[in-house]
Amino acid sequence: MPESIPPFLVQFDLQIALLLIGAVLILALMLYNLSKSKKQKKQTTDVYGSDYFLNKSTSGDPFLGQDASRIEPGLKDGQGQLADDLGASIGKPPDLVTEKKYISKIDPAIDCIVMFRFTMPVRGEDVLMQLQKWPSNEPFRIAVEGYSEAVNDEAKSTWETLNKDHAYRELQVSIQLANRRGPIQADTLTEFFGLGQQLAQVFDAEIEVPPLQDVLELAQDLDQFAVQCDIQLGFSLMANMNSWGAKEIEAALIKEGLKLSREGMHFNFYADETLLFKAQVPSLNYLRDDLQKARIKQVLFTLDVPLVNESFQPFLKMLEIAQTLAQEMDGRLLDDNGQSLEPSAIESILTHLKPIYELMHSRQILPGSPTASRLFN
Repeated sequence: MPESIPPFLVQFDLQIALLLIGAVLILALMLYNLSKSKKQKKQTTDVYGSDYFLNKSTSGDPFLGQDASRIEPGLKDGQGQLADDLGASIGKPPDLVTEKKYISKIDPAIDCIVMFRFTMPVRGEDVLMQLQKWPSNEPFRIAVEGYSEAVNDEAKSTWETLNKDHAYRELQVSIQLANRRGPIQADTLTEFFGLGQQLAQVFDAEIEVPPLQDVLELAQDLDQFAVQCDIQLGFSLMANMNSWGAKEIEAALIKEGLKLSREGMHFNFYADETLLFKAQVPSLNYLRDDLQKARIKQVLFTLDVPLVNESFQPFLKMLEIAQTLAQEMDGRLLDDNGQSLEPSAIESILTHLKPIYELMHSRQILPGSPTASRLFN
């Protein structure tokens, strides 16, 4: 007599069985994906090291506010300009490259530098042709320089912007470590290193790539320095009684040496062709809006501290002009909290500016320098 099926199997619910089968399939799929992910990670680690998988920073941006997330830019697909200010137009024919007086575009204080050494001199035109294939990278600036050897004159040999008609035995390519968006991240840096390896293979060059972890630590340190120094000073000129006309404000600002900006939103004050500070009428565009109807109660004055050389004494100059306007136009100066800008507050501001300037000098990132302009951009 056949053996009877146990009652608990006969009563086994079909729906539960299907759920168990589905769970087994999902588990199998998860194990497969995990195995595939580990394999890909190992392949990348073998090439770039385990630092490639560092967690990304989620700290706030001092420029956007403490709660704002860092923008994590990366090297984007597609061709574009590698660096307009190099004089090398990437994505354009090499014959458009122009010579100009050389000023160093790469600064170890804020740039990660990859070195290339060629066994035979390589023409600048050939290098530029290869760089055309590189994707554009807007957030973190890339720069390229070649070492030009002067014949029979070692003193005149120097790093220069790539010239299509020159030949080079050495090349340096850099990527900026940080800006107001935050520090460079591991994925962006790794992709940059990968592009460098490809360039070295094309020209059979010796390449020196700094350790990824060391560069990331430098980027974090640079970002922390930037947070400490990224200060914008501002105060308001407020009408005491009657509001001012737009034309009246414009005439008063121009009289004090300010010039209307191209977009019509700011009045800029320059000294030796250097922008010191700005004055702005909130929500008014002097080129588009109806100035006859506009009535003004407030003018904002702002100064980006790291972007102006302290030798100009920009805060004192801004204060001097604002005080003159307040006297002539029956106004008063207020701080960000709407309180009167007293002499004690002014003295406190000057006291706090001193250590900021000292810190920038200690890092050899001078206020108002091209390096500072790139970092605080």
